[in-house]
Amino acid sequence: MSDRTTTSRFTPFFTPLPSLETLVVDNLQIDGPSAAQFLSAHTMPRLRALSLENCRLVDDPVTSQDLGAHSPVELAPQLELLRLTSPPLSDEEHRRDGVVDPFDLVERCGNALAHLAVPVASLTASLLETVERSTARPQCLEVVGPASLRSSGGSDLFEPHLVAAQALSTAFLVLASSSTADTAPTSASSSPTRRRSPFAMSASAPPSLFGATGLGAADGSPSFLVGLVELVLPATWDRSRADAWKGNGEFDWAVARVVRECERRGTAVRFERRQGPSHVEGDETACVGGKGKAMLAQLRSQAGRRETRW
Repeated sequence: MSDRTTTSRFTPFFTPLPSLETLVVDNLQIDGPSAAQFLSAHTMPRLRALSLENCRLVDDPVTSQDLGAHSPVELAPQLELLRLTSPPLSDEEHRRDGVVDPFDLVERCGNALAHLAVPVASLTASLLETVERSTARPQCLEVVGPASLRSSGGSDLFEPHLVAAQALSTAFLVLASSSTADTAPTSASSSPTRRRSPFAMSASAPPSLFGATGLGAADGSPSFLVGLVELVLPATWDRSRADAWKGNGEFDWAVARVVRECERRGTAVRFERRQGPSHVEGDETACVGGKGKAMLAQLRSQAGRRETRW
């Protein structure tokens, strides 16, 4: 995608799209000047929902030499829904100078962000800290399983699920531990022999997470989880399903803790529907249009849940 001629002369041709509310960026190559002009608040002043997967910069529309990932940071403050389905960077990519991590876009989002969707392979303690550094406080966090991602090819390894479940479990553990400390009587908290919360005694909760790093709320808890209205988890995390991940005690325990703490806090937990082959087949235009409609439906649904809860 480019607005340059073969002689590299730059002539902006994008006009504002004042009615555009959703944008699906799916495997796009775009040169720098075009990205700055097109993926901007000037061109899309009312954009509310963005689905971003594999947006790459190229040096020239003819040679298309890859310059790495691109994140439309100018659009971030106005987003209400952000769906990031790009794969996480490899260790080698992280070591390169000037590499853009697509998930850094989360840190640029403002308090308008209500729905954040990320792949299970990218949900780590580091990503949760990135959300915490931003001013965004999404009411819905969606963990997208590989079966719902077209680029996954159907592969679904267990290790990313375990890492994601542990990251969420630890974050909720810190939140539960801080809540227990806040409600403990002053006399008990001053006693050297006071009973500690079983959450606080767990060895799987590193004290540095959201605490010593200076992140989170004043009490050290991951504050964006406090206002979470809904948590959407992969279908394979639902133990009632025949194809669920089962048999790993550490994983089962982490998921059970997340669900239990969400129930205690009044946060709805929903497991995503398993997508069949029809999700990736058929007319591409209809597929992209369907994504946009689905994103708007998610925003409307989320607004209804907020009103019901509060």
